[in-house]
Amino acid sequence: MLEGRWGTIGRKIFKFKGKRAAGAAGLVLILAMVLTAAGCSGGAYDKLMKAEAKTDAAVTGVTTTRITLENNFDTASLTAEELKMANYMKKVTYEGRLRFDHGLGEMASDLYLSMGGIGFDAELYSFGGETYVKLPVMKKYMNVKDLMKVEGAQAAAEAQGDFLSETALEKLGDIWSSVATPDNVKKTGSALLRTDSGDLKTTRYTVEVDPEVVQAALIESARVITEDLAAKNPDADFSSAIGEMTEIEIDEVSMISEISSSGYVVRDDVVIRYHQPGLETSIRVEIIRDQLDEAVELNLPEITASELYTSEELDREMPGALDDLLGTFGIQTTDDTSEAR
Repeated sequence: MLEGRWGTIGRKIFKFKGKRAAGAAGLVLILAMVLTAAGCSGGAYDKLMKAEAKTDAAVTGVTTTRITLENNFDTASLTAEELKMANYMKKVTYEGRLRFDHGLGEMASDLYLSMGGIGFDAELYSFGGETYVKLPVMKKYMNVKDLMKVEGAQAAAEAQGDFLSETALEKLGDIWSSVATPDNVKKTGSALLRTDSGDLKTTRYTVEVDPEVVQAALIESARVITEDLAAKNPDADFSSAIGEMTEIEIDEVSMISEISSSGYVVRDDVVIRYHQPGLETSIRVEIIRDQLDEAVELNLPEITASELYTSEELDREMPGALDDLLGTFGIQTTDDTSEAR
């Protein structure tokens, strides 16, 4: 279930072309999303655990994820190229709306990412065992498997599966299961959550966890994630990720979950603030769930062979476009020509 919630974003935001600070921010962003799913599962602890289990078992639903990443760089020692990247990374926002039916193995997502004031939006659909993407620059759809074959971005054939392996997800679950405990999960009042299908009365729970505990869990999670990605992507370089994470010092952690009267976790809100040499960062991840185990309109498109790009066709029409797109979303290929551009 973690992959269902986080895979779409995680594929796009991981490491920004050789910039240490941005790389750490990308990695912490993934970990913040994992933290939202795995850290808030916990008198109050038992109720939250039960609600998390019921939520994870939902067959249908709509999930809206909003992420805000803000970086405050010490620009005095940056080169002109690093300063350009710092300005680009000063504020990153993401919003994704996912409609899913696990029973049918289908989902539809509308995604929007803004970096440096420049926006990118996309449509993502999964059905029939395939996943398709369409961006504004594309006249047609593209199979994600073909997208990941471009200029070294795809690793071995086994990397065509989930973003993280089941083994890695189990390890992450074990790491974060100890963050929420019977002693630090507190019932902290009630709230009114507005959703597309109406207002929901909710009970709010807070996980009161020390920053040092989260920091240790983040470092260990980073090790699990980078080792898993490196095994699946032998052409990619993840060597600096752990070093970047050890330089991070967590300043503040806020973890809130809201449970509806029907027993689902309908809102998670996690805020992490940290600093490292030359950088202060704030990450907020908010997830709102609606229509869980209710009828959901996926509005899937009918995609015929004539409406699909091949990677060769797209590269002929827009030379270098895919490499530039992957680089924009933080995926660096190992192809020499891409380094030269």
